[in-house]
Amino acid sequence: MTLRENCALCGAPGIPAGEKCGHLRTRAYRLARCGSCGFAWVVDADDDYAALYDDAYYHGRGADPLVDYVGELSDPRTLRRYEWDGLLALARGAGARDGGTWLDFGGGAGGFARFLAGHGFDAHAYDTGAGAQLGRAHGVPVLDDEELRALDGTWDVVSAIEVAEHVADPEPFFARIAALLRPGGVFVITTGNAERAPRELPRWGYVMPEIHISFYTPANLRTLYGRAGLEPVDMAGARGWNGVVRYKTLKTLGVHRAGGAPALLPWGLLAPQIDRVRGVSAMPFARKPL
Repeated sequence: MTLRENCALCGAPGIPAGEKCGHLRTRAYRLARCGSCGFAWVVDADDDYAALYDDAYYHGRGADPLVDYVGELSDPRTLRRYEWDGLLALARGAGARDGGTWLDFGGGAGGFARFLAGHGFDAHAYDTGAGAQLGRAHGVPVLDDEELRALDGTWDVVSAIEVAEHVADPEPFFARIAALLRPGGVFVITTGNAERAPRELPRWGYVMPEIHISFYTPANLRTLYGRAGLEPVDMAGARGWNGVVRYKTLKTLGVHRAGGAPALLPWGLLAPQIDRVRGVSAMPFARKPL
């Protein structure tokens, strides 16, 4: 267990924000907010990562039962396609060039990397432990630590899709992302917007305290980008977010496959309205200066 009583971004003492039980480990986890910068976190986070991110986790039988990283590799109708299509459109809108190099950092079993390769990108995933083993077993190019270090400064795009909330110490994480990007490279990120969380933090469904342990505001991301030498790129309201919001909404409702009755809903109207409430698109991307 790792105790974090002070804010990892500004060092201010944490303000107690309640407790929440985990999905598998039913102990109560302590939550805190920073009264200075708005960052929020799990105070007494677990640190036995091999046990948390085991084979069961990547099959949807772990701390987050709403995801199945292995299943989405083989299902052509995986719900994740809505998100992947949206992220690709957003990356292009942020300046990513088709056919470039793309690293999906923390890419699970590699579904997004495989999708990107099918759209002409030289795409690789990076993960460790069970996620990396499962990806390689399914033919996805998943880099190890040594291979990744050899490619510092070469990536046109680095993505971290629902990764930053798993990180206990954000500043080194964002510095690592910056080191991977080439000058002019784009960083694509999705993570929950703590600015839109309920006042009573344990009521926020995004808080899965076994694995989601850091919660950011848009201003937090801009601060971390600046410290890492990156420039924020405002993507608020861009059309590609509709696919991301559609995926997130349906996943929360327990839907696993694209199509069917939910496909008949007017997502072009619904997704922007949901985004205005949740602030999904308010979380900026970043670019490494030339």
